[in-house]
Amino acid sequence: MFLKSARAGQTTQSINNNIGQAVTVAGGGFSPLSITGCKLWLDAGQGITKDGGDLVSEWVDQSDEVNTVTQATATNQPLWIESVTNGKPTVRFDGVDNFMSRSTYTDGIISSPYSFYLVAEDTFGDNEFWFDGVATRALFQVEGTPKYLLYSGVTLIATGSPSGTAMVIFRIIFNGLSSSLLKDSVSQGTGNAGTGGMNGISLASNVVGSANMNVDISEMLIYDSVLSEENNASVMEYLEEKYSL
Repeated sequence: MFLKSARAGQTTQSINNNIGQAVTVAGGGFSPLSITGCKLWLDAGQGITKDGGDLVSEWVDQSDEVNTVTQATATNQPLWIESVTNGKPTVRFDGVDNFMSRSTYTDGIISSPYSFYLVAEDTFGDNEFWFDGVATRALFQVEGTPKYLLYSGVTLIATGSPSGTAMVIFRIIFNGLSSSLLKDSVSQGTGNAGTGGMNGISLASNVVGSANMNVDISEMLIYDSVLSEENNASVMEYLEEKYSL
C-alpha cells in the first residue's frame, strides 16, 4: 500500500516539485521546497509504502532529490502510526532492530555547512541515534550521561539533555566551529562538530544499523546551507503550526 493523504482538519494544498512529483503541503500552504537547497524532505503523512500491518518498507523523499529511504527486511521495518501529534502520523522505530536507510544521496555528499530540521521524540537513550550518515558520517545521538551529541568530523557534546518522550522540533546545524543544536528554538549547545560532509543516511540507528533508538519520527528536512533568519522562521512556523508545537 502506498500512502499519500492529508490528515483530517489539516489545511493543505497539492503542488508539484521540480521533477513533477505531487506533494502535499500544510501550514498555510508554505512548502519547504520554496527554499533553495532542500536535499531531503521526509513527511510521515505522504510517500509511505507499508503492508497490511502498517510496517514501512519505503519512505519517499518529497524533495527534488528523491533521496528515498528504505527497509527491505520485515523484522527491521518501523511501524506507521496514523495519528499522534496534533492528529498527524509518525513512523515509530522500536529501539531494538528497526531502521531505514540509503547508502548515498542522489547528488553525492552534502558539504558543510548544512542544516537539519527534525520533528521527533526527545528520547532518553544510551548512545542511541536519531540519524547517522552512511557513506560519509554526520550524526545526532544521545550519549550515555545522557547529553546530545553531534558529529561531522569532531565530537560535540551539547550542554542540553533529553527531557523524555515529548515530540519536539530539533534544528541541527553542522558548520565547523559554529555548529549548533536547538530544541523548540532554545539553544542546547554550540561549538565545533567538524566540517565534514554527509552522504547517505540511516534513521534511528548508526551507520551499521545498530544502536537503535526507540523513537517516533514525523518529519525531517535537510538543507545544504545555514538558512537565513527569514527562511528559518518560515520553516519553524510551518512545523509549529502543523504539529501544534
